[in-house]
Amino acid sequence: MSPTWRQDIEGAIQGDDVRRAMSVVTLEGPDHLAELAEQLGDLANSVGVCWARAAALVPLYPEPHPTRTEWEVMEVHSRLRNALEEFTRAARAHLNAHYQ
Repeated sequence: MSPTWRQDIEGAIQGDDVRRAMSVVTLEGPDHLAELAEQLGDLANSVGVCWARAAALVPLYPEPHPTRTEWEVMEVHSRLRNALEEFTRAARAHLNAHYQ
C-alpha cells in the first residue's frame, strides 16, 4: 500500500476530468470504447460516494492504518484504476488500428 494512499484516493474523486472525457467518448464512440468510458464514469462516481461516506465515519484524527470503511474505498479505487488501464489499452489499440 502506498504511504500516500489517502491522497491517491482524494485525487481520484476529483472526477471532473474522467467525466468530461467519458462524455466525449460516449458521444463520439466507437461503441466498445463508449461502454468502457461509461464504466469509468460509474466507478469514478462510486469512489466519490465511498470516500464521502468514509470521511463522515473516520475520526478527525485519522489512524495510521486504514479503517474498514477506508478499505472499501481503496477497493473501489483499485477497480477504477483497473478499468482505466483497460480503457487505455482498448483506446490505444483502436487508434493504432485506424490512424497509422
